[in-house]
Amino acid sequence: MSISDAFDTAVARFADRNRDFLQRMIRQLREDLGLQTVRKLELFHYVDLGMQLDKCTWQYNARFPMEDWRRIAQDTFSKCGFQFDLGRLDIHVVDFGGVRNKVYAVDAPEHIVVILDLPQGGVQAYRHIFHELGHALHYSHFGPTEYRMLRNPDLMERHFTEGIACLFESLIFERRWLRENVGLSGDEADKLRQAVIGAEALNTMWNITLARFEIEMYRNPTAYSNGGMGRLLCSLLSETLGVEEDSPTVALNFAANMVVHQSVKGAVGWVLKMAVRDSLRYHHHDGIIYKDDLAGRLRPIMSGGHRSWIDFFHLIDCEFNFDSMARYWRSAFPEGELS
Repeated sequence: MSISDAFDTAVARFADRNRDFLQRMIRQLREDLGLQTVRKLELFHYVDLGMQLDKCTWQYNARFPMEDWRRIAQDTFSKCGFQFDLGRLDIHVVDFGGVRNKVYAVDAPEHIVVILDLPQGGVQAYRHIFHELGHALHYSHFGPTEYRMLRNPDLMERHFTEGIACLFESLIFERRWLRENVGLSGDEADKLRQAVIGAEALNTMWNITLARFEIEMYRNPTAYSNGGMGRLLCSLLSETLGVEEDSPTVALNFAANMVVHQSVKGAVGWVLKMAVRDSLRYHHHDGIIYKDDLAGRLRPIMSGGHRSWIDFFHLIDCEFNFDSMARYWRSAFPEGELS
């Protein structure tokens, strides 16, 4: 079985097992947001819900101040057991509209440049900060072999390094972290987690749909002429998301707008980095990573020189599946609380 066939089989099985949960989650979120009840979930409703969830995080922006990010980040890494001095990094804070966050391993681990494009503070700014610092922390564990692999994308796939960075990005949405570092109450933390993780789940399932669509088009490039592409996408939207879109043209237009400059590797890469992140989260653990043993659990993985996501899954003795992602989503939406 080819890699693309294995991926398609795995995500199709994943979507089938979690379709009911996804539908209940969508109904709850729409109800909580006061959105109109709909008999049929169309693609517009699905995309609009994701946008509304992003807006829900704005009310917490004042709790994530720009002036405190360095102190909070340093304290967070220390509490997780890392001896990681942010003062050793070459950090540049710029304002280009929030689109140029980047880490450069100029000569890892000695010289690591971090570009933080932070026009203002807030939830999204902290996500970018911890994502990029997660990259920097990862690169700080590199020796000469891993550094050469990083410089050659064919030797170290981005899915693995992005998965580790996404793990640190998600750390700030754990209840204890939100309470200790930005003073959110338990109820506030739960609402923020549901907005962030709900939007993430919607985005991941959307990327699964796009990946399956693009893989099928790659398999049979001439089989979907005369409107067949749109009908295929509508079928996958129903099968994977529970979205009933009657217009193939609308479906294709949404897809085109969402994947500008994105290839098959873009959609597949998104899903793989989430699977890497959450497999790390639950690897011999309960899913809580804001603990003092995080460094001890991650250090062998971060310095192991793994060349691909396949090496990673072999490392943690994990089958090629994505169940850890659904486990993380369900942590924010306990089954008993879903209607």
